[in-house]
Amino acid sequence: MGSNDTTGETESSLVSKIWQIQERMRITSSCRFSASKRIRFDWNLAQLTVVVLSLWSIAISYLLLPGSLDISGDIRIKFQSIGILLPVFIVAFSLIERGENYVRSYQLDNSARQLREIGDDLTAAVIEANSREDHLLDALKTYSSRYNHSLERCPVSHDDIDYWLVLFTDIVSGHRYAKWYRAYALVAVLILITRKQMKRTFYISLWLAPALYITLIPAPSPTRAFPQTSPAQRASPCNLTESASCTPAG
Repeated sequence: MGSNDTTGETESSLVSKIWQIQERMRITSSCRFSASKRIRFDWNLAQLTVVVLSLWSIAISYLLLPGSLDISGDIRIKFQSIGILLPVFIVAFSLIERGENYVRSYQLDNSARQLREIGDDLTAAVIEANSREDHLLDALKTYSSRYNHSLERCPVSHDDIDYWLVLFTDIVSGHRYAKWYRAYALVAVLILITRKQMKRTFYISLWLAPALYITLIPAPSPTRAFPQTSPAQRASPCNLTESASCTPAG
């Protein structure tokens, strides 16, 4: 009796440990799938922002060409200011949202697929073990090692927002957690989503920034290096520096 009880406890402990590592694999793979999608979306949004700003720069450069359109002085000054600022924003975006983010998205997606495959193999191994303790122990050692090795091979990891989003999804879908943990997860998700949406809103607002600058912000007044002259003086053939000795014709 005592030997059977000990064997049953050992088997139950192994099953519990296997379930824990399966749960870790599921959560980690879900987090990395979420991170891959999020990073890819942000990278595409940043590239689209660069394209929109580049189109603005091309359009303004065309409007400033001589003879293209009859533009008033104030609007022309605004266009010139935007034409100077836009290349700066384009270079800044190109440096901030480099291709490294796209590579990171690919690495996270690949890692998530590997973890999900390891989890499926572990489930199949547990079924084949048929509750035999030695086979369960071998499966636990083998797939724990594969899980840790897969994590070590991936040079990047997901962010906090990805973990809290997966946890919140689990709570909504019926997974049991303590009430205080559910409340904490909800607050964390709201804060992190707000931060993420602020970044995306900022990117989209830059699409309309040149138009808002043209319509809402007054044009800077140019500094006058020469004294103000009247229309009659500008029409006179006399040189302004020699106006004292110049007499009108007739």
